[in-house]
Amino acid sequence: MSRVLLIGSNGLLGKRVKSKLIEEGYCVIGVTRSEGFDIQVQESFDFLDYEFEYVVNLAALVQVSVDCIEDAIMINGLGALNAAEFSRKAGARFINASTISAHQCSNNNYCKSYYAISKRLGDELVERYCVDRKLSCSILRFPQLYDTECVAEKYQPMLYRIIKQLKYDKCVTLYGNSNPSRNYLHIDDAASAILISMKDNRTGVWNCIHPLSISLLDLVKTVAKLLDVPACVNRLEDKEDVPYLEIPDQDLFHLSHSEWKPKELSVGLKDILAHV
Repeated sequence: MSRVLLIGSNGLLGKRVKSKLIEEGYCVIGVTRSEGFDIQVQESFDFLDYEFEYVVNLAALVQVSVDCIEDAIMINGLGALNAAEFSRKAGARFINASTISAHQCSNNNYCKSYYAISKRLGDELVERYCVDRKLSCSILRFPQLYDTECVAEKYQPMLYRIIKQLKYDKCVTLYGNSNPSRNYLHIDDAASAILISMKDNRTGVWNCIHPLSISLLDLVKTVAKLLDVPACVNRLEDKEDVPYLEIPDQDLFHLSHSEWKPKELSVGLKDILAHV
């Protein structure tokens, strides 16, 4: 039975990955900050043995403000490097979960956030280290993740607000005049991508996005159609536009891994509507 060290096993994605790994017959050793494991401290790894075939790092500080930049750098940057170093010592394949916000683009408002910068630092440190140390590693960059039970609402408030406003108020409020695109991926599909990558010997950075992106207005129309209500939108034009997000068109996971079949967004939205 292959052993997996799952860092961040108690998070939104971590719980799904752990469940899928156990279903597949893996022996999963999960470590979390809430239980005393601190990825930014190398000594935390000293309490672990090296009998692992895989190390999967899902630990991240996601909600980063100007008051916790140092924590973000230490967890998202140095922490990822610490995990890679442990993987090398264990002779394990390393999977590092990241975000498409780390994609460098001058027009991408999200790439300028402290969170994106700290994750990009972690990606670059891991990629350089793995090349130098000849470590088998994949960096998986995910888009905006959602789930059926609305646990992800605190990370994707706009998506769930659109759903709830159309269901209960019959009208959606949008800020500004922009109509940017978004790329939503169900949490189960993100977990599946990790398992597929574990079994794959290819290395590099992969953008694990849904094959189909959607504009905000089309998202409203899709939800309205599922509810069989008019796609009513109230524009607050005096408010700042919804930020633009660059969606990568290279190194796409679904084009290189044909077995990965993400759930259609309309199906995911229908499941959420039945839950809220």
